[in-house]
Formats: sequence, C-alpha cells, structure tokens
Amino acid sequence: MSETRRFTVSGVVQGVWFRRHTADKAHEIGITGWVRNTREGTVELVARGDNRQIQLLEAALWRGSPMSDVKAVHSEVADEFTGQGFEILADE
Repeated sequence: MSETRRFTVSGVVQGVWFRRHTADKAHEIGITGWVRNTREGTVELVARGDNRQIQLLEAALWRGSPMSDVKAVHSEVADEFTGQGFEILADE
C-alpha cells in the first residue's frame, strides 16, 4: 500500500547537490514526488511509495549527499501525490 510523506531536511543541505542526490535516490528506489529548496535554508520534499520505499528514502535523506551535513529529517503524512516521476522544483 502506498503512502505520501512530506519531509523537511535541515543542516547544510543547500548548495551541496542535495536535491540532485535526493532525486537520484528517489528514482533508484521507485519513489514519485518532488524536492525543492526553501527560503528557510531547508530542503522540502513530497514522496510517494510503499512503506519500504519510504523507509529507504528516509535513510538516504539522513545520509545526504557527499558534501551535505544533515542535522534533522522531519516527516509527516501528506496529501496523496498523484504525479508521475520525481522532479526537482524551483526554489520556494
């Protein structure tokens, strides 16, 4: 059964290829959704997949990209995402 989660990732996550890294991982895992930078200096994403895929993505978010330094990953249930693929959106 699929679920949709909204994640907010904080730490050194902008300007370090975090969004690209996240999109690559999402494609690899089979997650649909999107990722973008926020005005607050965090990265926000919406991800849809089964429970195992969501767990794998969350673990990847904690690891981050090679140059990032993730301090926190917040997750909450989100409205169902019905789009296709996984996109990098323009900054908020």
